Amino acid sequence: MRADSRRWVVPLTFLLCLGVLLLRSRGRLIHAHLWAEDGALFLADALARGYGATLEQYAGYFHVLPRLLAATFTLLPLEAFARLVTVTSLAFYAASASMLARPSMRALLPSDGLRVLAAVALCFLPGLGEIAGNLANLHSAVFLAAVLLCLEDLAVPLRAWQLGLLFVIGSTAGELVVLTPVFALRALVRWRRGDEPRAQRMEWLALAIILGWVVVNTVTWHHQQSLGTFKPAERWDAIDYVLGALYVFSTRFLVHPLVGDHATLWLHRSPGAFLALSAVLLALLAWRLLRTRSVTVLLLVVAALCLWGMLPLTWYVRPGSEGEPSFGLIHTTATFRDRHSWGGTPLGLLLWLVALQTLGPVRWRPALALALCVSFVALSLHRRKLRPYGPEQDWPATVQKLRAIPPGQMGSVPINPPGWVIIAQGPVD
Repeated sequence: MRADSRRWVVPLTFLLCLGVLLLRSRGRLIHAHLWAEDGALFLADALARGYGATLEQYAGYFHVLPRLLAATFTLLPLEAFARLVTVTSLAFYAASASMLARPSMRALLPSDGLRVLAAVALCFLPGLGEIAGNLANLHSAVFLAAVLLCLEDLAVPLRAWQLGLLFVIGSTAGELVVLTPVFALRALVRWRRGDEPRAQRMEWLALAIILGWVVVNTVTWHHQQSLGTFKPAERWDAIDYVLGALYVFSTRFLVHPLVGDHATLWLHRSPGAFLALSAVLLALLAWRLLRTRSVTVLLLVVAALCLWGMLPLTWYVRPGSEGEPSFGLIHTTATFRDRHSWGGTPLGLLLWLVALQTLGPVRWRPALALALCVSFVALSLHRRKLRPYGPEQDWPATVQKLRAIPPGQMGSVPINPPGWVIIAQGPVD
């Protein structure tokens, strides 16, 4: 590909990803409404305090981007709020996925065309049914950008805008802290290699930003825990943790990216056979990855382990999470539509794409990797449409209910999912 045309790869990838997401989410645009915290938290706080709510904590960390967007959108006619949330949130996810098409990702996947297709495949991940198009899960969308950022080629020094991006992600995605080992490894590799001082300095600054958010999130989490708003789940037996972790790793990283929802469900009906197949796939994956002898691939493996480690952490800090079906054996394909099935699958797909780059004759490798991306998308076509969030599908009617709240009085208006409401004091506008 000519150098002057390569600069258009990332913008075109972004437009392609956004187009796919808008097409899949067309029901959420036609029947616009809000999801969970979008109304109950971000809109309600924006109506009450505007930009003053920007640094309000929730779930143990900050949500700066959702709060800034909510406060900005309330300056416009409230009837546009739901659609603005949907389109903007989809654009953030498309921007995150399109980072895979950047030239600095060639150390991971050399083919420009393959990276573009892989970015589009990320728009078909399981769990997007809840994540896509809302502020409540914007932290997951921008976290994907951080995951791809930590996999950038070490031959290319980090730039100031990337450090700024990392800081902004940390202000919204509390889960960023699980990538600390990856950024620490990047800094250590540069130091051991004796890279130029500026390149080393940028890596250490990136690590400092991550560690800064580790400290901030630790303080905020303990603060909310002391208020009784965030209690750890009940203790599990050790065997439950071990088996749960094995099932999660095998499903997200090894099996599901290759065979999709239905085949994974069928395999889960025989746990012994499923784990045996997983062992074979793990051996194959490790054999091919070890042949690359690449620092970038090592970063990918460490990042995958970090995301895997985030899941037991989630079990601990989220009340009732031990009952989540996606944390053990799967009994229905509906599990894959849950947001908890999102974590890990992006790196599972990347692990297999990298492994296929070393499998078979050289002339076959791009075709094998492209076939995996195509099959990943094809296996996801049964969930190609991201449906409206729930029974509330008329946002203008909801706005009228909000405006009907008498001045000086508090009122509640239902949103999605059932049981969630916007509590606001009149007058709203």
